[in-house]
Amino acid sequence: MDLLNLVQEKKKIWIKKCTGIGASELLLRIICWKCETDRSWADSIVCIVTSPRLELATTMISRIKRFYPEITDYRATRIVINGVTIEAFPSHHLDAMRGLANPSMIFLDEADFFPASLQSEVLTVAERYIAKSNPHIILCSTPNMPDGLYAKIEKDKNSMYEKVYLPYTIGLEQGIFTEEEINEAKKSASFEREYNLRYGSDDGNIFAYELVDKVTREYDLALKDGDKILAIDPAYASSKFAIIGGEKKGDVIEIKLCELLEFASPTAMAERIALLSADYTDGVFVDSAGAGLITDLELKGVPTRKIVFGQTLNEMTLLASRLVKEQKVAIHPAFTDLLADLKSVRYNAKGFPDKRIINFDLGDAFLMLCYGMNHARQVTAGMLPD
Repeated sequence: MDLLNLVQEKKKIWIKKCTGIGASELLLRIICWKCETDRSWADSIVCIVTSPRLELATTMISRIKRFYPEITDYRATRIVINGVTIEAFPSHHLDAMRGLANPSMIFLDEADFFPASLQSEVLTVAERYIAKSNPHIILCSTPNMPDGLYAKIEKDKNSMYEKVYLPYTIGLEQGIFTEEEINEAKKSASFEREYNLRYGSDDGNIFAYELVDKVTREYDLALKDGDKILAIDPAYASSKFAIIGGEKKGDVIEIKLCELLEFASPTAMAERIALLSADYTDGVFVDSAGAGLITDLELKGVPTRKIVFGQTLNEMTLLASRLVKEQKVAIHPAFTDLLADLKSVRYNAKGFPDKRIINFDLGDAFLMLCYGMNHARQVTAGMLPD
């Protein structure tokens, strides 16, 4: 885990790490070392951005202060090392970061846990200084949700960030963890996220990790001669456009297609679905709230089968959960977004999928697919339930 050399060589770094591996502590020490040795940092400022609570910002400065017991003139959120100001900012108080003269580093600690409404804003504030002082920008976090800041950067093939992965196995190799400690940690429902770099909540209680793992396997994604349907969850204000295609082979539904699209054009999506419907000949199931898409599809000659979530969500959720439990669904390991959705989602107080933490767009399409496949031969067209 040679972060020092990496910081010397790269300016933009994205670190996805397991808990307890010491990456944040090491980065704080590197910051101090740079303050003492790098002349280009003279009279600059280092910004450390933490999650919303002010206490976390003050904790970062306290950790640095431990290295310098001789320094007595410092504030709760600011300390000066060799003429370099190190200041910690809670993620919801970024106004003071907008007018800095010469930032040399911006360190976003546990960035994937910043509130969803602030994640893009925090990154925008940090990256606006690239043209001005070209600071180091370092993101370091354990993973959170599959549709959050970290997942977006990870999927971006053109990202400017050097990507570093620090799972628990590296901690084992370097003696940070013992085998006994990891074996004990594996008993926790949060192990996959906290130690093995998987996105998702501690563990979904609709589709448990171990059950989803049991239905995850390699298979041929080409369509054969089974029942074939599409399930569509159209995009709304805060969601993405989800398309899932499935084929029923015997009594097992194989997921053959899985697409999650952001900023999708309604016209382009209607054309895409019309094209796919030529292969998925046993039905196109669409959330009835997507009235505009349904109209566009019908104008293109694609008969749709509308699913009213208000009437069928409970039945869809129970059915999909049962099919996974009975291993009557197969999901290809390439469909990582769908797997993350299923492993993360939990019931809310009404017994429905809780979307306060995760959008669950692919998950909704998956529920519709299971429900639609169950009804494909029972209802020929129109509103479901018939």
